[in-house]
Amino acid sequence: MTGIPQIKVILDRRKKASAVNPGTVGIEVSYNRERVRLSTGVAVFRQQWSGREVVNHPEADRLNEQIRRVYDGLHEKMSTIASKKGEYDLSLLKKVKKIKVQGSSGSFLDWLEERIYMRPVTESTRRQHLVMLKCLREFGLIRFFCDLTPKNIRLWDDFIRKRVTAQSSVHGYHKRLKPYIVEAIQFEKLEANPYDGMRISRGKSEGIKFLTEEERDRVEALELYGMTEKVRDMFIFSCYTGLAYSDLVKIKKSDVFMQGEDYCIRDKRLKTGMPYTIVLLPISLDNVNSLPHRLQYGKMTRKITISDGVFYRLWRMIPAGGFPDRCFVIMAVIQSAWIMLPILAIGNLPLCRIFPAISQYYPDIILWPILPLYIALLVYGSRRYNENHYIRLHKTVTDLPLHKWRSLRQRSTTAIWLSTAAVIADILLAIRLYHI
Repeated sequence: MTGIPQIKVILDRRKKASAVNPGTVGIEVSYNRERVRLSTGVAVFRQQWSGREVVNHPEADRLNEQIRRVYDGLHEKMSTIASKKGEYDLSLLKKVKKIKVQGSSGSFLDWLEERIYMRPVTESTRRQHLVMLKCLREFGLIRFFCDLTPKNIRLWDDFIRKRVTAQSSVHGYHKRLKPYIVEAIQFEKLEANPYDGMRISRGKSEGIKFLTEEERDRVEALELYGMTEKVRDMFIFSCYTGLAYSDLVKIKKSDVFMQGEDYCIRDKRLKTGMPYTIVLLPISLDNVNSLPHRLQYGKMTRKITISDGVFYRLWRMIPAGGFPDRCFVIMAVIQSAWIMLPILAIGNLPLCRIFPAISQYYPDIILWPILPLYIALLVYGSRRYNENHYIRLHKTVTDLPLHKWRSLRQRSTTAIWLSTAAVIADILLAIRLYHI
């Protein structure tokens, strides 16, 4: 036997550690130009290592103790061989079972996201699990498997309480994380469950909040329009049938059938896949025929132009006694203002200075066609913008999804204000043109 084996602690033999990527801490045993490296099961960032120990880490004491256990175990084994004057055989160390490195092969959050998409759950449940994952990312202290400690779990619990107020919601975040902790232990990515000895209360129920029959009747009697009317009808139908929104929106006419003297709906629950059959109350039969028409969010059957949107808003804003069927007069003023605005703007440019010979006739050339244009638009508007056109528009607007209905309302409101500004601008430009 020549010499004594050298044992030293090394960090990041592969030179991959940085401020964002962890490096593994290992033990290197060298003897007679032969080296064997063993894992300690610890992975830290470059800034968390100084000399031969872990620093600036919330679990520094525990990790240093883990490194010392591996180091002392090897040192004791070599000392035993030396006391018996035996031969050092480093090949025996290669047979030692390697300790699983927590966090060295990838982050816990990436693994968690992968498991969420692999888990056989409904899409609504998967979305809740993704909300839990987003909360962990925002928390920031749990990134790798080695960060899953009771201390960090308790800090995450405090972080959740700043986001939600109900204890049941806090319990829900922990409830969704626990199954993945168990999976990580089964995959040997974790040695212990950080939830051991920790109890998260479910909270107390505040009771079921419900509408009274009188309140439901008042909602049903409201006079609403557009998408709001559709939402109200869906809510009232759910009150009479007990269907969830996700089950309600996928009902088709083929799902409605007659059994004896009663109308029924037969379908499957979207979340659980369980079949169901509901007998429709007589009061809900009024909506059965129009139900698919009201609930389907398909594409628009016809395009609503800016002029149609303005006409629809004007008709709705004018009181019933204010002759709404005369909206075509206002529409003629608006459309003529839109047409004449660029022409008058060009006329107010210094064209008269460029062509002084026509400067005295230029205002008349521009302004005389205004009256024939307005008369033509009056004739066109009287044929187009009437009550029948409003009814067709109302049917189309009622079928719009909520985001398209809001967009149409915003565009039409903007167009009304811009039209008012265009009329004022036309008057000012015409006056200035006559005084050039």
